[in-house]
Amino acid sequence: MNNAVVFKIEVGKTEVLDYVQSPPSFFESLTEKKIALNVVEITLKWIDSVKFKDKIIKREPKVVRAVLFKKYNRLLLLSESEREVQYFISRVQKEYNFILKEMSLYSHFMNNYIKNSKDKWKVIAINMRSKTGDEITINVRGLKKNTEGDILKGFSGIEDSILSITCKIGNDYYFTVDKRSSVSTPDNITENEALEMYEELFKLYA
Repeated sequence: MNNAVVFKIEVGKTEVLDYVQSPPSFFESLTEKKIALNVVEITLKWIDSVKFKDKIIKREPKVVRAVLFKKYNRLLLLSESEREVQYFISRVQKEYNFILKEMSLYSHFMNNYIKNSKDKWKVIAINMRSKTGDEITINVRGLKKNTEGDILKGFSGIEDSILSITCKIGNDYYFTVDKRSSVSTPDNITENEALEMYEELFKLYA
């Protein structure tokens, strides 16, 4: 579940997130599969026509996955293509009759950490670009308390150089958030562990 963008779901008065599956067509299908309690995977497949001078020169199959947490009204969208993301959003909003609002997790974490956030989650590393252009990682967790405090106070001065922050939450769950608020989890965790991590995250920021 890497490169996931988190969306807040705004629903109507009924607050129902149920989707009645339509018969798939040759060009497009939207399916839903339960993967945990109150958690479903949404998969949108479609054929994208590539045109040149008003003529279709080829058709490309597209697939975008998302994970819907019904209990918290949150959706993880798993795609790095802005065009695919926008198409998925337009189709899913129409089918589910809700509105998706992208969450600025990076700003939220940075602002709350600077203000001495709760101990339920901690920033453990700052990934940034040095003056020479190299990517470096500052291990905040390994610093002395007074040194850590100095770095936190100086966040505003080095913010332009920061690429991402790595956080720890709950029962030793780790994730990284970059400036686009794209969330990544370690490669060595299972899908169930990733779901549990997001559950912990949404419990704090539901």
